Amino acid sequence: MERDKFTVSLIQMKIVPGDVEGNLKRAEDLINEASRSSPSVIFLPEVFATGFHYRDLAGMAKQAPAILTWARKQAKERGTALVFSIPVLENGKIYNAAFIVGKEGRTRGSYRKVHLFGLFREDRYFARGGETLISGVDGFRISPLICYDLRFPEIARKVTLQGASLIAYISQWPRERINHWKTLLPARALENQLFVVGVNGWGKSGPINLGGNSMVASPTGEILAKGGQGEGVVTASLDMRDLKRFREKMPCLKDRIPEAY
Repeated sequence: MERDKFTVSLIQMKIVPGDVEGNLKRAEDLINEASRSSPSVIFLPEVFATGFHYRDLAGMAKQAPAILTWARKQAKERGTALVFSIPVLENGKIYNAAFIVGKEGRTRGSYRKVHLFGLFREDRYFARGGETLISGVDGFRISPLICYDLRFPEIARKVTLQGASLIAYISQWPRERINHWKTLLPARALENQLFVVGVNGWGKSGPINLGGNSMVASPTGEILAKGGQGEGVVTASLDMRDLKRFREKMPCLKDRIPEAY
């Protein structure tokens, strides 16, 4: 059923590489906390269940079916959609794949990370995706993107023109570049006139210190809710009418001149 108002919760958590059981337990505890607000969708960080466990990435990817079963159970029991990424093994290749699991406990679709972060050698371990995903949840059309994708405005504009009303950046963004995160998330929201979710991990995860600061930005670039340091849940109420009103008042998308670009 479509509706104007929509509640989202973001799970900001510490991710221990290779500790699938421990990560799922911590995620479940935070999902329980988030569920008190009855969100339409809960977002989890990039590879939240496995971390970047490069020493046994194939082993982590083989656990994808079990992790998806866990996610479907969580979603169905709470009547809340889940959005997250995990490593998956397909035709001998490993992808960093984002999934949308509907509140009925069914997988709605998946997106394989397009932009692989060479600085952390992702391109040596993961295959590159090539297609985007948009799926409807309670009247909002959600497109999940993953971490480094945030630095590429072209892919955000693509899903905007395809009808997305919310872009979710599922991330493990390092603390040392957290100012870039804080700048780019509201920028993507403002330039595309839609809602943006940025869900991040926190603390030391292998060699990476994750910066937290998960946030939700409005179509005008306003920060609706924001986490700081530490683990926890960030929750925001979104109103689709705000998106429609701003696009009518400032019709940037209609005023594009693609033939000039």
